[in-house]
Amino acid sequence: MPPERVTTLLEAIEGEVARALHSVAAGDLEGALAAERASSEFVAALRREGAERLERPEHRALLGRIAQAHRRLQVLLASEREHVLAALRSLRDERRWLQNAAPRPRAARVDRAA
Repeated sequence: MPPERVTTLLEAIEGEVARALHSVAAGDLEGALAAERASSEFVAALRREGAERLERPEHRALLGRIAQAHRRLQVLLASEREHVLAALRSLRDERRWLQNAAPRPRAARVDRAA
């Protein structure tokens, strides 16, 4: 694979990871997931096109920045995950309370004298 193609793909990956970070910070989880999917497609293209060893200094520098951004993204997503799980627990508890507070319909009495 030509080095220029590798550079282009690595820069695209870096851009998508940056977009994912920005999306998470803005509370746009859907945008973050879309950016992550796009990043994964670029990584798949690198693999398909045979870029197993990236030894050029500029490629290593890009890989380092991508790895650092991936770590930040993992931390942000883990934090978001905790918020989502807490919200789900709260919703579950509220639903239970509401169900318990609602009057239950009583079964109709059957007139046994009839």
